[in-house]
Amino acid sequence: MNKLNVKLANCYGIEKMEYEFDFSENNAIAIYARNGLMKTSFSKTLKKIQDNKNSEIRDEIFNKPGVANILEDGNALDSSSIFVIKSFESYYESNSITDLLVNDNIKTQIKNVLKLRDRFLKELEKNSGLKISKTSSGKKIYELEPTLVKDLKFPEDSFLLNINKINDIKVEYDCSHIRYSSIFDSSIIRKIKTDEFQNKITEFCKASDEIYKAYDFLDKGKFTLPKLKNIAKSLENDRFFVKENFIYLDG
Repeated sequence: MNKLNVKLANCYGIEKMEYEFDFSENNAIAIYARNGLMKTSFSKTLKKIQDNKNSEIRDEIFNKPGVANILEDGNALDSSSIFVIKSFESYYESNSITDLLVNDNIKTQIKNVLKLRDRFLKELEKNSGLKISKTSSGKKIYELEPTLVKDLKFPEDSFLLNINKINDIKVEYDCSHIRYSSIFDSSIIRKIKTDEFQNKITEFCKASDEIYKAYDFLDKGKFTLPKLKNIAKSLENDRFFVKENFIYLDG
């Protein structure tokens, strides 16, 4: 289709309309108009033609019969070429466009995938300290997923589009006990950039390496000092040492 010639009269709220839509260079045209001008009346007219109910097209206020002549490249537009989506309906059915619609089975699978994604992001939100979305200057901003995509250097903007690449990521250091927001907070980053931190970080890393070498039961990236501290705290809270119990660690 290259050109669509539309001539309407007494079509609901449209008293008269004549226009030629040119699709020769673009396959989509957006109609923008203020509320109450013609958009809904235009879609209602097309819906009647789609349902082969042309005789029902009319001016509903004055009960005048409507006239709707639509030509596709000079020929009458076939009703099977029209598909109108109503904004207030959640399900559509049309024999003429079955190839364009996702079947119910796939739609169910997509819904399940999106639910799993939302559950994953909510868990990540609790553990990372980042928000799935937040409001800034009156605007809704998505924080968690874009940060995830950026930090993992994913090629696609969506987490789901990159999910297969997660299996290729190798964890060198287990920092699951540290909240993301505790490290990448703007105030923390400023502290990291200070001379005091930069001068002592090397000293800290050397001391940490010496500790891991001295105690064989520690494993850098797996069983770390913070995890050992958490175990000690849990044992103390559970009153493990109430009868002078002891734990012996190898090394």
